[in-house]
Amino acid sequence: MVLDFISQTGEFLKTAQVRYIYWFLALFGSSIFLIQMIMVFLGFGGEDSGMDANGDGDVSFGEHADSGFAEFRFFSLRAVFAFITFFGWGGVLWGDAGWGGFFGAFASGIAMMFMTAILVFAMLKLQHSGNIAPRDLIGCSGTVYLSIPAQRASAGKVTVSVSGVTREVRALSDEELPTGTSVIIENMIDDKRYLVKKIS
Repeated sequence: MVLDFISQTGEFLKTAQVRYIYWFLALFGSSIFLIQMIMVFLGFGGEDSGMDANGDGDVSFGEHADSGFAEFRFFSLRAVFAFITFFGWGGVLWGDAGWGGFFGAFASGIAMMFMTAILVFAMLKLQHSGNIAPRDLIGCSGTVYLSIPAQRASAGKVTVSVSGVTREVRALSDEELPTGTSVIIENMIDDKRYLVKKIS
């Protein structure tokens, strides 16, 4: 009885109705998958950029240690759509083989799902390796954006150019520094504030 059920299901998998399902999955998945990959390559993938905005509106920098496979996401949305896409196309190509076509399509979907997960993981690692660590700003010159009181009374803001990108950071100083003063970052006070001095 079990063998009859398996045989009947195999015959059903060869029918036109199932082929229509394969075609739908293939075309739908291809459209979404293509849009997602274009967004990734254009930089709109929505992944964590490694920088967080705090309540004061300035940017804090996160260091990204090598986390191995901690960020490997096999069941990410992109990977799932990759599975749907290649499962569908596999069914379109091999659907007339019944169970054999189904398992071939399933294997194709799993393989592409794994490849997509690897691609996203690699792109995340490249993105993280390009981030600027907080200590990279030490020794860089900048301009006071929001005046800094003397005696490190409170933090002002400084714009700094590093690696061709302008950053805004909170800064303290031993002397009063009005807006527009050219400064150099001497050291880090903590993760969010830097000690600066006027460039003579």
